[in-house]
Amino acid sequence: RWYFDECLKNGRSLDDLLGPSPNSNSLFRNKSFILTVTFEGKSTKIPDYGTHQVPFFKDHLQKQIVDGGGKVYEHWEDLPKSKYSNCKLIAPFPCTTAKYIQCLATGIYAVSHEWIIESCKMGKTVDFKKYLLPSGYSIIEKRYIAPVVKRVSTNSRAFSGLNILLTSENKDFTDFWSRVCKLAGASSVQSVKSVDDISTIEKGFLLVGGEVSAVLIEKAKDFDISVVSTVWVVQSLIAGICCNADSHESLTKFFTDDC
Repeated sequence: RWYFDECLKNGRSLDDLLGPSPNSNSLFRNKSFILTVTFEGKSTKIPDYGTHQVPFFKDHLQKQIVDGGGKVYEHWEDLPKSKYSNCKLIAPFPCTTAKYIQCLATGIYAVSHEWIIESCKMGKTVDFKKYLLPSGYSIIEKRYIAPVVKRVSTNSRAFSGLNILLTSENKDFTDFWSRVCKLAGASSVQSVKSVDDISTIEKGFLLVGGEVSAVLIEKAKDFDISVVSTVWVVQSLIAGICCNADSHESLTKFFTDDC
């Protein structure tokens, strides 16, 4: 609120700050959008990603897009696969929201909200490439990673050809991360409930959610299956390739139940 008050004191209107709504419904015609935002955590060890000059005002951005002929999908599940190729994720900075993660998995570009604002101010769709956001922060390389070239097929995505097992008592965990792994090109994604579910499969990964039996961990290792956390998934998506599970301790950090 203080930001708007200060700017208005200087004689600037809201349209000056956030951009006007388009007069033409052709500005974003045939384009699809997903919007996401989260608070920048102060306790995180990840360094801030620069500064965005204009606040992210979701309702105003959505109105600008719709008035410009674009389509905003509130939920990822509502976005048809046929729209992936012309969809953009709008955010103020790189983050790890569910929408951001799924867009990384699919190869949908994340673009700063300032692209929408500038396009509305100019009355034409400006080049979005200047407003591309990083894929995210690599804890392995200790830097923000530039977006990977858009992947139009599952054959060129981070988990292309991988076999991935998941184990968790939480159905939401299993449903979400199964979807993410499939979007990222995994050839096989299976849920594991007990040691009997682990059989002779090709070398793959076991994704763990919550506490997991130490016996299950040992069984996976016997079959040369790397046991990983969701951090491994996110870091692989950021890098655009499958990360080595041993490249950072956080990729394999989980809790075991020794009982």
